[in-house]
Amino acid sequence: MSDLNVYAILDTKRCGWCKKFEPVIKANVRAMNEHSQKKFTVVDLQTEEGKALAQQLQHSGGIPNVIATAGGQQVYQEAGFKDGPKFANVLFQLFSMYG
Repeated sequence: MSDLNVYAILDTKRCGWCKKFEPVIKANVRAMNEHSQKKFTVVDLQTEEGKALAQQLQHSGGIPNVIATAGGQQVYQEAGFKDGPKFANVLFQLFSMYG
């Protein structure tokens, strides 16, 4: 079983691009199989838990941000809004390589 984990770091209260990205994330995650859904986490920077996880992931700015880890190492990180097809492609590539 893969240890790939994908995180979307958002602050939907203060970040307009995060607000726009949130429904894209939800639609793509709904389309994933149950196993893959369990490997995806939305990190809400409005919560203490989210801030702590972002720090653990060594997130240093740029939101929205997608980070993926495998084998305890960061294997992907990209800040910025992604539309539905681009985000779906990112997920496809990550799960194909590490999932």
